[in-house]
Amino acid sequence: MPQHARMSQLLPTAGERFGTVVRVRRAGDFVIRLSHYRPDIRVAEHHHPLAYFSYVVSGSLAERARGSNGRFERGSQRGLAML
Repeated sequence: MPQHARMSQLLPTAGERFGTVVRVRRAGDFVIRLSHYRPDIRVAEHHHPLAYFSYVVSGSLAERARGSNGRFERGSQRGLAML
C-alpha cells in the first residue's frame, strides 16, 4: 500500500473533524467526500499533510491561510498540490 494511502486511513478528514461526511467515493488513489459543515463554523489553524481539493457546492467559505484572506462562493474551488 502506498504511503499516502496509509496516511489517509490514519488521519481524520476535515468532514470528520469539523462537520459530517455524507458520502464517500473512491477512484484509484483518490478519495472523494461530500461533507456538510455548520453555517457558522470556525476552524482552528490546521495543516493538510496530503494534497487536497475543495469545491463549494452551496453557501460560501471565508478562509485565512498563511497570512492571506480568501472568500469562496458556490462553485469556487480550492486546492493544494503536494509535489
